[in-house]
Amino acid sequence: MPCRVCRIGDTDFWAARLFLPPGDTEVGPGTSSTTNSPVALHFVLDNSGSMGSMTTEIKEIFSELVDNAASAPCSLTLFSEKANLLSDRIMSSKQMLNLPRVKQGLTNIPEGVRKAMDVITTTEVSEICESVVKKTHHVLILLTDGLHNRGLTPSKEFPTIGEEARKNIPDVQLSVVVVGITKDSSTSMGMLLKTNIETVPLDASLVDNVYFASSRSSMRSVMAKLIDGLGCLSTGSVRSIRCPGRGHIVAEIGRKESKTSSIRTNANDSSLEFLIAGEGPPQQLTLDGSSINITEDCESDHELIANILAKQIDRLRVKRVASSGSSSVQAAMKQLTALIDALDEDLKTKGRTKLALRKACSADRLTQHRNVIKTVHMARELRNQLADVANFSASCSQAQAAFLTGGQSKYASRAMRRAAARSGNDGLLDPQKEMARVQSEVGNASFAEELDRLLMSDAMNHLKKLSVKQTQELKEHVQARSASDFEKLGKVLVMLDSILSFDSANKDTAAEMGGKAHTSALCWIPPTGDIYEHIQGIRERYDKQIKRWPPHVNLLYPFVPANEFEDAVKKLAPFLQPIRSFCVNFTEIRHFTHGKKSHTAWLNPEETSEFVDLQATCQAAFPHCNDLGKRGSFVPHLTVGQCTSSSSVEALKMSAAWEPSATSCGEICLISREGQDKPFEVHWRVELGTGRCVATAASGKARHPSAIEKKDRRLSTIDPGVKQFVDSGALAGHLNDVFFGERRSYLSLMNPWEHIAEWKQFGNAEQGFKSQWEMLLYAGYAAYPILVERSAGTQMNPFQLAIKKVHTSMVDTASLCCANHSEIDTFGPEGGEPIVDALVLVDPSCPKASAKVASSTLGETFTSTVLSRDLHMYTGATMKAALHAHSLFRCLQPDSNDSKTSSDVAAEIRREFLGRAYQCGSRGVWAGDHRGRRGLFAH
Repeated sequence: MPCRVCRIGDTDFWAARLFLPPGDTEVGPGTSSTTNSPVALHFVLDNSGSMGSMTTEIKEIFSELVDNAASAPCSLTLFSEKANLLSDRIMSSKQMLNLPRVKQGLTNIPEGVRKAMDVITTTEVSEICESVVKKTHHVLILLTDGLHNRGLTPSKEFPTIGEEARKNIPDVQLSVVVVGITKDSSTSMGMLLKTNIETVPLDASLVDNVYFASSRSSMRSVMAKLIDGLGCLSTGSVRSIRCPGRGHIVAEIGRKESKTSSIRTNANDSSLEFLIAGEGPPQQLTLDGSSINITEDCESDHELIANILAKQIDRLRVKRVASSGSSSVQAAMKQLTALIDALDEDLKTKGRTKLALRKACSADRLTQHRNVIKTVHMARELRNQLADVANFSASCSQAQAAFLTGGQSKYASRAMRRAAARSGNDGLLDPQKEMARVQSEVGNASFAEELDRLLMSDAMNHLKKLSVKQTQELKEHVQARSASDFEKLGKVLVMLDSILSFDSANKDTAAEMGGKAHTSALCWIPPTGDIYEHIQGIRERYDKQIKRWPPHVNLLYPFVPANEFEDAVKKLAPFLQPIRSFCVNFTEIRHFTHGKKSHTAWLNPEETSEFVDLQATCQAAFPHCNDLGKRGSFVPHLTVGQCTSSSSVEALKMSAAWEPSATSCGEICLISREGQDKPFEVHWRVELGTGRCVATAASGKARHPSAIEKKDRRLSTIDPGVKQFVDSGALAGHLNDVFFGERRSYLSLMNPWEHIAEWKQFGNAEQGFKSQWEMLLYAGYAAYPILVERSAGTQMNPFQLAIKKVHTSMVDTASLCCANHSEIDTFGPEGGEPIVDALVLVDPSCPKASAKVASSTLGETFTSTVLSRDLHMYTGATMKAALHAHSLFRCLQPDSNDSKTSSDVAAEIRREFLGRAYQCGSRGVWAGDHRGRRGLFAH
């Protein structure tokens, strides 16, 4: 096994990367290469009076971990003023569920921890006596909902427990996971426990330092995240690294030097990364007793150094919360500052890599950006993280938890909180979840297929609209450029009438899924069972719609017509794949008041945030089906009846005698009815988590070919060579050169069609996007540079910005984002200030295709960055109206030292809207084509 080490600047610290053989989990004398370390979970659960029924509920949740993550006997300790070890031989969830309940009382946290440590000590001593080769990895999981109020304090007891463990079981492999329920729980107390007894830190990218639920209602989602994180324990092993010669292993900067360190590896890890201190490179290293070949690199591996330092900062966060202001924390911060300075100095001596954006494809652009960004942001990000640690001083448990899990990063800005409030989530918006949602939208096959169809449609429609004179002009241009293209163009023109001739009687008014029908809905229907029957029993007495609607929670209504359901499920499935099924707890009956004599009674699902997320995901798949959100925030509800007075509402609630009941949401349904008097029927079911689509018998009733399918059948008859001429963009390129002024981005030298076509590659992207910023530079649009002047008010009101200039030379947003995020200045042919922002318009050379990408979630993300330098500050029509209105005003408004004539203004508008500007007869003021009344910004 080779190990490469490199010095961190001129310091006495060395970054090491040890390469593991493929498929290796553990090697060493007497061990199998495929055997995982036994994992024992030790649950220390608060059983105080304030926990109430949560103790039993959490015990049920913890039992899942016994089956999913443990491979050795587990233990459960319940503590109140005394600690009760219920069992130390738990091997299955069934065993754990059968354990008896214990009387609740006060809160003595150290007593519960000490009881669990006794179990761990007993196991360790037994393994030593039996000379066990593969030691058990112990994971202590502490969950509490309040402050300690009985017995010796944790601040006194935890250091004592740690000292005893280091004396009695010095080689124990122990990890600690802390779970806090409600704001009364103490995050700092949990971190104090970690710093005193933990010997094997878990991977922070998989398992959080602390799991915090601010309320009982958010507990289940937090516990689900915990179960997901600890799932990594089912594979992998704890590895022991030893440095017997010169130097020592630095498990944590600021801790006592050690020759040995334990690191947990996961099944897919190809290497181990760790820090070594010493005047020279290590002379000898062993992994699980086996010698390692050491090679010193002359060149510093900056990425390796940054990764190691980032992990050290994560551990310093824990220590900072556990012991704010202690001398050990200050010393560790000083040492880390010196190491980051050394990295920064070494990066500066290497020089700045330049970008080569001309004709660069999406993958090349992303690769170049990642290479450049290493030298730009690496040391800066580490320094900012360290500054966060230095400046942190919160005593609130919730704030401490957010700090430990990254909630104090840029994503915890008010923009993210505003975005989270907009989506109905309680707390901060999850950037990884948002990125997954965007990827599911633009990375699925149906998106690429639809974009491909629209690009071809745009090109054919342009040909169809050409006059005889314009057609001749195009032929002469193509003939001068390529004889082969000229021949293919001739074939396209001959076949054009048959390809695009649709009988008006067969036109599908919703060919692009722009139509909606009140006879269709996308909803969740409770699974059949006792709860279903109970709901129906209430509805039979009070709901006049029971014969028309099944019991349901509407997600999108009205929805696309039933004859489009087959296309709809294909579009919806990729969006639902990242969403897990969830439990639905109907807690009580509430009511809406529409007037004095109009009330609607409905069941309230406790999992409001999960339903809001699900509805937002469905909304992203079908943006035009937005009726449920027009009157305010989406409120998930299951209607059970209508009442004519407040007293009758109360009578309904009394008669229903509803008790909190739980069911599950594992799928959503596409339902439709044939007429006003017919009941809704389920046509399709789409599973959450898999996206699997299941048709019912009713789905065959409304199925008939759509206009899209009819058109695709005609297009499939085109000669392959001619189709390639259209699909490759060659035809669009000729049209752009002849009729649209040979427009190209001066950064990429690519035309608008080529940039739109890059969006089809999202589904094939193997780069593994790290953020939405990388997605913005992977594919973009042709756009016009603008000079934006922002004020402090722009952060909360997009109309507070000002546009100082609109440039006429075209750029592309992907190259611009690549340059901006790599901190490389870009200047236009006109000179002046660097180009930073751009105005995206629907492109006349490919209007339908460019409208699709511009209206995507990623398109809105770019506009948000222009307005406020934030990915998620704004969405929707307001921000687009602000940006476009100010840009148009800039074209109309003369500079202070310039006077414009009416001809100048007309020329500015033509340049801005490419000759397509006129007043729309029905809307009156907006510039742009009015195709099918599908909205202002689609044009």
